[in-house]
Amino acid sequence: MSESGREGVATKTSRHAWISSTPIDRNNIHARCNLMGRKRWLQENNILKEKHQGYSYEHIFSHNWNAMKGYHSLMHIACMLKRFCSREFGEGKTVISGNIWQK
Repeated sequence: MSESGREGVATKTSRHAWISSTPIDRNNIHARCNLMGRKRWLQENNILKEKHQGYSYEHIFSHNWNAMKGYHSLMHIACMLKRFCSREFGEGKTVISGNIWQK
């Protein structure tokens, strides 16, 4: 992949390696490499938010697989509830509180 500046002077080249059981060709490279990579990037950003915004979300160790899955599920639910009640959904919160308390 090459990127050149507006004047065409600077060139940036990068190489990537892909491991896949399905062959990558010109027809599927954009969907498989670019679009899937972006989806993974969005997932990782959400996990980083959970780790660094007050949850102290870390890798856990347990001999019980169900306990680990339950811990991660509860952390995701807590994050969703916090987002729902936070400023991101402020409009919905005021409508709900206004309808409940007004006669």
